[in-house]
Amino acid sequence: MKPIVTLEEMKEMEEEGRKNGLTEREMMLRAAEVVRNAYPFKGNVAIICGSGNNAGDGYALATLLKEKNCQITLYLITDRFSLEGKYYFQKCQEMGIPYKYCQENTVFDSYDVIVDAIYGTGFHGTMPEFTKKIVKNMNDSGKPIVSIDINSGLNAENGLTDFCVKSSLTVAIENYKEGHFLNQAKDNRRSLAVGSIGLITKHHIELMEKEDIKKVIPNREEFSNKGTYGKSLLIGGSLSYSGAIKLANLSLSCLKVGSGLTTLAVPENIASAVAPFLLESTLYPLKEKEGKMKWEESSFRLLLTKATSIGIGMGWGEGEDYEKILTFLIKESEVPLIIDADGLNTLAKMEKSILKEAQAPIILTPHLMEFSRLSKISREEILQNPVEIAKSFAKEYNIILLLKGPTTIVTDGQDTIFVDQGSNGMATAGSGDVLTGIITGLCSYCLPTIETVSAAAYINGLAGLTAERKKGTLGMTAKDTIDALPEVLKEILGF
Repeated sequence: MKPIVTLEEMKEMEEEGRKNGLTEREMMLRAAEVVRNAYPFKGNVAIICGSGNNAGDGYALATLLKEKNCQITLYLITDRFSLEGKYYFQKCQEMGIPYKYCQENTVFDSYDVIVDAIYGTGFHGTMPEFTKKIVKNMNDSGKPIVSIDINSGLNAENGLTDFCVKSSLTVAIENYKEGHFLNQAKDNRRSLAVGSIGLITKHHIELMEKEDIKKVIPNREEFSNKGTYGKSLLIGGSLSYSGAIKLANLSLSCLKVGSGLTTLAVPENIASAVAPFLLESTLYPLKEKEGKMKWEESSFRLLLTKATSIGIGMGWGEGEDYEKILTFLIKESEVPLIIDADGLNTLAKMEKSILKEAQAPIILTPHLMEFSRLSKISREEILQNPVEIAKSFAKEYNIILLLKGPTTIVTDGQDTIFVDQGSNGMATAGSGDVLTGIITGLCSYCLPTIETVSAAAYINGLAGLTAERKKGTLGMTAKDTIDALPEVLKEILGF
């Protein structure tokens, strides 16, 4: 896994670097070297500079690119400089690098590449109107834009913006920051790179990578059978939920990630509709009332004997017995319980303290609005500080929380993992069910840790990307993601 640092951690790292003899000037030059090495600069290069140390990185980069025989033009938004920024600006002048002050009508169409050195990670609030016009001209130029450390105008703590540079490449200095991944970040950068300037990393957030999944999923043994690889139980559906195929997909996604056996428990009045689509799994009809599952302790107690992991809530809708069912499962299940969709909406109406009575790991998989209902915290507040709010909730209720978004946040209240995989083509009916199926499937035979949950999210996202390449963003369905699972798992695991 790769580290992701908060701004506070980055400040501590820089301060420690200074104590160890690394000067601000040297850090600036090393940052410029990281950017130079991350992109094949050539031809005419425009470097747009603000007033702080990010601009200083830009001036230092100009000196390096001049030595590489690029034709550099500096564009200054202001005549103010940081102390070390002034040093490198003067060095540019000594090297004969021309500079201009930006005008509202300054255009950059004649350059081969544009470097964004306006604001660094310290940017908060709203960009001044004059700077907005310059940034708009940059974005409208149609030329590649390389942002130093973070896109100017993007909040480095939460990835929110009302207007920012849209980069072809963003080059993170030393470590990735939270704002490189959260909320609107991915809509404003095409690719992301990172390079070290020699600081000692301190972090509590990590980015999952493909190699990490091999540590989660065990090799298959020849001396094994379906019971060796767990029994997944999925409880969901209602008469008003017409997606029989989606429920079958949910079950299939468990099997496609290696679970040995899957049982799908649905209200008996929809069992006949689901059965034709359920070729490899077992169907368990439950008593129903007005098209919804009916609480009957003996049936649910028997179900608990059929599982090494349980996923619940998909396609439930609202039912008068659901709180009883969920209460029973939380208190009585001795295997991991994954609560999703309408199961989360049911839980939101209950006393969340019941989660503390669980005997086994509880995994909640909300999207933003579901988490808002669960936590009683507004959507806007969560967007401003998603990691700390998610961590606090997970710690208070002793659960694993998977918060869905452009980048998925997985936390147990102590450790936090980001999963930066997925496609906007997955914004379609049934995609959340597929993820729940994958989590339930993996947890049926793997340890129910945040690494396992994160691996499930990674596999789901990579399968979505694979499906997108084959079907296109608009043509994708949740089934396409499921169909891509074997290919993705073979690619990752080699078997």
